[in-house]
Amino acid sequence: MTVFSNQSEFENYWKSRLYPELVSKKKRPPEYSAQNARWKKSDSIKWNLGYTEYLFPEELWEYRNSGALLRDWEEALPWIYMEYSWNYIIGSFNNANLIKIK
Repeated sequence: MTVFSNQSEFENYWKSRLYPELVSKKKRPPEYSAQNARWKKSDSIKWNLGYTEYLFPEELWEYRNSGALLRDWEEALPWIYMEYSWNYIIGSFNNANLIKIK
C-alpha cells in the first residue's frame, strides 16, 4: 500500500486514476484512451464509458458515469483519506513512545 504524507498527495495520486477526464492529458493513466471511446455527458463532464468499464466493477458504472461518484469524492475526501490511511495511523500509535499517565 502506498503511504501518502498528506491528503493533497493522496488526492493527486487517485484523482488522475479515478477521474482522468478532470486532469491534463499528461497526467492520465496509460489505460485511459480518448480514441474510439464512448462518451456520456453528465454534470458538464464527458465520461469515458470504456475507461469506466475497464476500471470499475459493473455495479459502479452508472454511479461513475452519472457524476455521483465524483460528488461523493469531493464531499467525503477527508474521510476517504482517513479510511485509506487507517492501518498506517493505528500502526504509528502502536510504535510510538507514548507517555503513560499515572
